[in-house]
Amino acid sequence: MINKDKRKYFTAGELAAIFNISKQSLLYYDKVNLLSPDFVSENGYRNYSIQQFLDLEIIVNLRALDISIANIKKYLADRSKEHFLQLLQEKTAECQAIIHNNQEICDTIERIKEDMHVKELNTCRHLTLSWQNDRLLRLTPLAESDDGKSRITKFARHGQRRAHHKGALPNHAGWVLDQESFFKTHDFLHSQAYFSCVTSATKHRQSIKMTLPAGLYLKIIFSGTFCENAAKLSKRVEHFLQTNDLEPVGNIYILPLENHWFSCDCEQYVNKIFLKVEDKDTTSLT
Repeated sequence: MINKDKRKYFTAGELAAIFNISKQSLLYYDKVNLLSPDFVSENGYRNYSIQQFLDLEIIVNLRALDISIANIKKYLADRSKEHFLQLLQEKTAECQAIIHNNQEICDTIERIKEDMHVKELNTCRHLTLSWQNDRLLRLTPLAESDDGKSRITKFARHGQRRAHHKGALPNHAGWVLDQESFFKTHDFLHSQAYFSCVTSATKHRQSIKMTLPAGLYLKIIFSGTFCENAAKLSKRVEHFLQTNDLEPVGNIYILPLENHWFSCDCEQYVNKIFLKVEDKDTTSLT
C-alpha cells in the first residue's frame, strides 16, 4: 500500500465532493459492503480507485431513484443491460403501487371530508323520518360474558380491521342495542355488537356481514354522550313513535358523528341514533 501512487486515487473527501454526497455516506457504503476503499493510508485517509469511482457513479444515480442498497449490491455483482432494465422495471412497479396506494388515501380523505360536510349540514338535533336503501354492515358480535375491557378490545379490533381497508377515520364504528334494552329495561351499556357500514360484499371476508333492509328509518342526532342522554332519548323516541302510530322494527343503531377526534369535551360530542320503523297498521297486517 505504501508504494501505491496516491495521485491515481481519490480521497473520501474528493469523491464525496465530486458526487455531492457526504463522507458519512461513503463510510456507510463501506460498512454494508457496497463500496470499500482500495486502501487506507498510514495517515488514515481512505483512497478509492478509478473503478470504485465508476461504481460510485452507478450507486449514487441508482440511489437517486430510491433503489435499495440490497438491489444495487446485487446489480453491481452481476451487471448487464438486461439486468439494468429489469431493475428499472421492478422499481417502476414499486412506484406504481405506491402511487395507487397514495391515490386511495387521497380518495379516502376526500370521502371523509365530504362526509363531514354532510354531517355538518344534517346536524339538526331533532327527530326525522327518511327512506333508506339497503345498507351492508360489518358486525363484531358481543357476548354477555364480555366485560368492559373485553368490549373495548373488540371495539378497537373492529376499528382496526376497517382502517386496513381505508376510510375508517374518524368515526369508524357504532354499536347495536336491542329494542328491549333501549325502550324497556334501559340497559344501555350492554350492546349486542359493534357495526360499520361497508360498500362491497367482497371486502372484509372474515367478518360477519348483514344487510340492513331498505325502509323508513327514524333518526335523531344529539349532542353529548349516548350513556348520559340515553334514558331521555328513549322516552323521546318512544313518544314520537306513539304519537305517529309507528312501530320499531329490529335493533337500535348508535353511531358517533363527532367524538374524541374533535374535542376533549364530551358535551361537544355528536351522535346519531337510527332505527327502522313501520306504520302500526302495516305491522298488524303482516
